Amino acid sequence: MNNNNQFAADITDAEESQKTNKTFPIEIIFEKDNEREMVPTIVDKLEFSIWVKKEAGEEAGSRYPTLYELIGEPEFIVLDKLSGIELTDELNRLRTIMQSFDIIIKTFTVVSDEELYRFITCDLFPMLTEGHIILKPAVIIYNEFCPSDEYIIKKKVSDLLRAVLGLEAWKYQWKCYKRILINYKELKAFILNYESFDVRLVEIERFYMDQESASVFFKCNFYGLKNSLFVDYFVWEGECRLHINDGIWYEDYLTLPME
Repeated sequence: MNNNNQFAADITDAEESQKTNKTFPIEIIFEKDNEREMVPTIVDKLEFSIWVKKEAGEEAGSRYPTLYELIGEPEFIVLDKLSGIELTDELNRLRTIMQSFDIIIKTFTVVSDEELYRFITCDLFPMLTEGHIILKPAVIIYNEFCPSDEYIIKKKVSDLLRAVLGLEAWKYQWKCYKRILINYKELKAFILNYESFDVRLVEIERFYMDQESASVFFKCNFYGLKNSLFVDYFVWEGECRLHINDGIWYEDYLTLPME
């Protein structure tokens, strides 16, 4: 069984265990280095400016080209007729074609070849565009269109870390951190001692998830700046614990040892 199939099997087993009210923790295994990286500073799929919607009052006959038309309407095989290595080859071929038009597909979680092929041919190809790529390259994040719990958790922790290391948040909204930051007082004093911070990398070390909670162990590399100069370099390791309620993930606590 390949890694993607194993991951899918783990998820299926977890769903079955949920039906019997059993806790089934899943350890997320990262097959590639870039899967360890936390979600970068993108907001959501609405930021991708190659997608447009028709404005009210447009002429009935006007239309925008689809993404499929934009990339030259390449031939492709329907998903039901593909499997195994043939599916992987076709997926790579379509991604290469799209890349030649400055369109790059990325994922921040494990996604099977079958699901990624479905996403490209069924979700992306029919989408309307402005007829050209405004931002080159146009990076399309699969998880922004089809978010999973794993991705939502990674993004939430990433956003929280970047907010904690954002000086403006501490100047005006720091009280909101009292509930979740274990070493709140020490961290506040440390952060207000700098002019700003430059976060270079937030990387996941370990990630565990079950039906009710999740734990993310991470490493954060960043610079502390004073007078617009790189003064100090830090590598901090910590943990964020979350729980789910009515389908929404909430932070319980964030430990960020100051080492």
